[in-house]
Amino acid sequence: MKILVAITGASGTLYAQRLLDCLDPKEHEIHVVLSNYAHVVIQEELPEGLRLPPGVQAHGLKSMNAPFASGSNPCDV
Repeated sequence: MKILVAITGASGTLYAQRLLDCLDPKEHEIHVVLSNYAHVVIQEELPEGLRLPPGVQAHGLKSMNAPFASGSNPCDV
């Protein structure tokens, strides 16, 4: 299953971290993208920063190379 976790600047990055901790990159193709303001909120709410498990693919906000940037390659959830 292909999963995209998009993190915005809204409060609640702890929940995004918990989700990433529970997803298994060996069982799923997991992608993460952060809004510009998400970085600020992460600094406030997660003093140690966002921890991406090995195998999770992080993408820049404006990356056109991200698989989900094309409508022909949608995520499952």
